[in-house]
Amino acid sequence: SAADRLDVHNNHPYDNVVDLGTSARGTPIRICRFFAEADLRIGVGSITPHGGPGFGGGAKVVIPGVAGIETIAAIHEPGRFKTGLIDVEHNDLRADIEQMARDKVGLDCIVNAVINSRRQIAGLFVGDLVSAHRAGVHFAKRVYATEMPSEPADIAITNAYPKDTDFLQNGMALNVLASSARPVVKEAGTIVIITASPEGRGYHGLYGPGMRYDPRRGRESEPPKPPTMRGASIVYFSPWLTQADARGNLLFRRWGELVQYLRDQHGDRAAVAVFPCGTIQLARE
Repeated sequence: SAADRLDVHNNHPYDNVVDLGTSARGTPIRICRFFAEADLRIGVGSITPHGGPGFGGGAKVVIPGVAGIETIAAIHEPGRFKTGLIDVEHNDLRADIEQMARDKVGLDCIVNAVINSRRQIAGLFVGDLVSAHRAGVHFAKRVYATEMPSEPADIAITNAYPKDTDFLQNGMALNVLASSARPVVKEAGTIVIITASPEGRGYHGLYGPGMRYDPRRGRESEPPKPPTMRGASIVYFSPWLTQADARGNLLFRRWGELVQYLRDQHGDRAAVAVFPCGTIQLARE
């Protein structure tokens, strides 16, 4: 088979990278040497909502996908770029990585899938790193469109699936709520993030514990502030995580204990909105 003849390499951001200069927006461009020196460069990925470059896929498979740590850190620097969930047209981060991938690296083609709730291919987009990606984004917005409650709910339960392998990615579960122009949960309500997290806390080289963009770096001795979203409190449910993994956030490992907590907070007649795939669901425009 073709797979038997392929030599597979993994990118390592701290070594084996080449310097391709600087982007028009001042980002240093360091790319995996294997990829930069290839005769044909094809980006294979998926188009799912993302709070940074709007959606995954397209040029993102190159930067940060096969980039060096200087490039990865520069595009993730807090506050450096104008970004926005599901916004790809007025997104400085998206524009920067696309310019680098096209003009500096030379990404020849993309093969991007839009997946459904069962991780099956709902649509496949092949071609130019911008035009094919935009077509995929347009399709994804229709596939992921979800009707929101007519009135804000007392409780929203949102699942991080299909990006639920580790706790550090749990914020993706809020995509469905963040995409709504109006609040989905009451200001004094509760948001429950469900994450399987079989890999536990997980690892992130920039936002993980002690890393350069860790929001708690240098303040480990201070009690963490309870997370909120538009005035609603956020709690977590996962049978796999430990309290240490949750880093001080309110974590439930047994469903019955979570239900009792919600009853204590909101009574037995609370309005509840449930989003089984919160990472890829979007409020219908």
